[in-house]
Amino acid sequence: NTIVTDPDFGNRIVRITDTNTDTYTTYKNRTYETAASGSADENLWNLDSTLLVVQDTGAQTYPFTFNPSTMQAARMYVSSFPATSGLMISQPGEWSRVNPNILYTSGGTAISKYDFTNRAIPPSPQSFYDFTSSPNCLPPGFKITWKTKGGVSGDDTVFGMGYSNSGDENTGVYAVAYKVGSGCTVLNTQTGEVWGDWGAKGTINMPDRWTVHNVKISKDGNWAVVSIGQCLLSSCSTGPFFWQIGTTNVSSCGEGKSCNGHWTEGYTHWINNNQTPALNQVIRPLAQVTDTSNLIHDLPTGFTGNFDQHQSWNNVDLADSVPFATTTWSQVSPFTAPWYNEILAIAADGSGTTWRFAHSFNSARSLNFSTEYAIGSVSQDGKFFLFSSDWMGTLGSESGATTCTIATNCRGDVFVVEMR
Repeated sequence: NTIVTDPDFGNRIVRITDTNTDTYTTYKNRTYETAASGSADENLWNLDSTLLVVQDTGAQTYPFTFNPSTMQAARMYVSSFPATSGLMISQPGEWSRVNPNILYTSGGTAISKYDFTNRAIPPSPQSFYDFTSSPNCLPPGFKITWKTKGGVSGDDTVFGMGYSNSGDENTGVYAVAYKVGSGCTVLNTQTGEVWGDWGAKGTINMPDRWTVHNVKISKDGNWAVVSIGQCLLSSCSTGPFFWQIGTTNVSSCGEGKSCNGHWTEGYTHWINNNQTPALNQVIRPLAQVTDTSNLIHDLPTGFTGNFDQHQSWNNVDLADSVPFATTTWSQVSPFTAPWYNEILAIAADGSGTTWRFAHSFNSARSLNFSTEYAIGSVSQDGKFFLFSSDWMGTLGSESGATTCTIATNCRGDVFVVEMR
């Protein structure tokens, strides 16, 4: 809860976690991060920025209250869980887009929800849906070995996931979606078959076969972006692949169509940092993914070395017209241009405007992925940005020492910047 002001941009930054966020012996001194998945697409803020969740390196989830005026955060239900300094959830969480008190969690093949309406009595998980509950969903006897969260649609009616029953990341072949009132629909990327409780059944309209790296659904719930882990044929189209949920229609990113880099999705559009050049961002409609437009027209000069970005668009409107947020990453020192290791927002309306909000104060050398890349999450109201950082190695070590060696044993924590 210590607040500092960014010396160059003037925006307030508050520290959310520290070594004593969870004082239980097993968890004390752990690194805290925005999302253990390493994805900036996680929706870690509730609807009105009064609740948020972070994780630790053991993938435990910690709900916090947050005061948007004072920028003060607090663990929840401390008196009910004194041993761990408050409520701790063993599954990753993602907030509802229609109800500020509902958090959805995913464990195994099941989705549960927590209702935080009562801030005095801790909620218990309520069963919401299990992807093995229908004979038309995951195969009988399915044993999960890996999963990826696809997210929740803007009206909380479609939920996406990706699963493997044969190994870790990049071995899954099941992209699934649950539609409230309709049930489950499945794409098997190994066989190209689609089946389910609703929608079309049959073989997809393209020959490609692949394993799943991750899955994200569009905010309108109509599309699943299924990125490729490994091609299962002698060759595949350029990924990722775009599955129109509930149909056999799948399209690919398109050869030579600026498909590289990390990405985020709105209601009907997909944005990616295509690395041509390194800072560039490209937008395209999900219904016509080869129709691309550049979003950045005037690029800073003087860039050297590697440069990366991770985008977050939880604040997106129905028209996909509001800016998205991104954190940048580079190990270049000293910086030779603006935008290095910063928190930015980039216009999605084609105007070419870029806003600079704060430095991430990140060494870019942490051994933890989310901390190394300062993975962040913009709030649904667009007023705040939650991000991971090792604060240039000044947060102590994971062994409890007050000093550490960058790229060896430094802790990371979670911070919030006010986007003004």
